[in-house]
Amino acid sequence: MKRTILCIILAGLCVHTQLLFGQTQKGSSEGDYGLPAFSAHIGTDFFLWDDPFLVTGGDIRFPIQQALYGSIGVDFGIHTNNDDSKTTPAFLLPIRVALVFPFPDKKKISFSLVTGLMPVFHFYDGDSSFYLGPYTGARAQIAVHPVLSLFAEVQQVLLFGGDDWINTGTRIVGGISF
Repeated sequence: MKRTILCIILAGLCVHTQLLFGQTQKGSSEGDYGLPAFSAHIGTDFFLWDDPFLVTGGDIRFPIQQALYGSIGVDFGIHTNNDDSKTTPAFLLPIRVALVFPFPDKKKISFSLVTGLMPVFHFYDGDSSFYLGPYTGARAQIAVHPVLSLFAEVQQVLLFGGDDWINTGTRIVGGISF
């Protein structure tokens, strides 16, 4: 059942990506902010400020209107605990849905603010937890090629769920966008 649901989600993302890239618009005079973009990243998620998780993932950004983007992304995070002679993994699966407010500049460096909603699935020691909450972030991006940029992003998240019910966390990632 879980594999079926995961396959449906991935197929939906693939179809969504093809639709987005098939309907691209011409860029504005402020750069290619009218075009969809795909980003891949790696970084650290200080989940609940208890354990740092190594996260990797990607997102698709698509134009909603001038100077406003939508973003859908998914990450995979892992953390291990070493107790005596046993290593126990813990996994994160955050899904991000957000609005992106770019501040384009005619130079190579641009900035954007992100605000959205993040459901997080946390799997550990044969158990699991679900969290949901808003997040906000800031991104700095530098163009290194006409279709390729490097970026660094910091996000702060407020999550509801788990044993404590009110939780905070910080994510710091870097990656490429094209």
